[in-house]
Amino acid sequence: MANSVLVVYEPLDELIEKKDYWKKYIDFYEKYWDGPSSFQSVWFGKEFDDFRDALSDHMGMDKEFIEDCFFIKDKDDNYYISPLSENANPYVFSSENYIPPEWFMLFSKEEKKLTYTHTGYGAISQDGIYYVTDISKAAKAIYKAELIIKNGAERSGQSGSSISNILGQLREGVENIVAWLSNFNQKGKIVLSYGDICTYIPNYSLSDENSVQDIWDILSLIETGNYDEAESKLNIFIIKWQETFNQASSENTSTIQ
Repeated sequence: MANSVLVVYEPLDELIEKKDYWKKYIDFYEKYWDGPSSFQSVWFGKEFDDFRDALSDHMGMDKEFIEDCFFIKDKDDNYYISPLSENANPYVFSSENYIPPEWFMLFSKEEKKLTYTHTGYGAISQDGIYYVTDISKAAKAIYKAELIIKNGAERSGQSGSSISNILGQLREGVENIVAWLSNFNQKGKIVLSYGDICTYIPNYSLSDENSVQDIWDILSLIETGNYDEAESKLNIFIIKWQETFNQASSENTSTIQ
């Protein structure tokens, strides 16, 4: 199973509830691990249990009452958190074995970042892809995509283009993302991590994986009424991700979330 994730972070200073708790949590975490808590963090052996024991002592509360979070900070040292309690699951979306196309619509190509791993003999290799942007910017982008898809589905349907059926399917996913983002502080951040999906992309070609740009090129063609070219590119896009899904699924039977 290969998971990709879409994570929302809200500004710590804007929180109304538990601000003091989260500040204390973050301060301890950074001193304990010398770094932030993220979906890319890896725990070995008893590390997590040992951390939770130490955190429980520091917070002066039983482990069963401890709440965890992911957190990041910007260049001005402003903190953003993504709570991980059962009541806070809406902060994180996950997808098995592929990335939904509407996720790419939240970002621009300039926001792509690569992570690197040190390998043998001092070499450094690319091993991951993620995007990060402001929620306010992502909300504008996905709203623009929603309008393009809505208008494109109607107009292409009138012209008899078969792309209207595909756009109708995309529209529901886009509308869900628009509604989801409206629940969060617009000063927050949103991150898309390819996660384990990168396992199924050749390491040497990670820098060439540009689905964000691909999807916006397709939307641009739809917006200008070039439905045949848009449909051709969209079909190629879908086939590419279907192949990724099939490859990942062949190792472990799963369902798309």
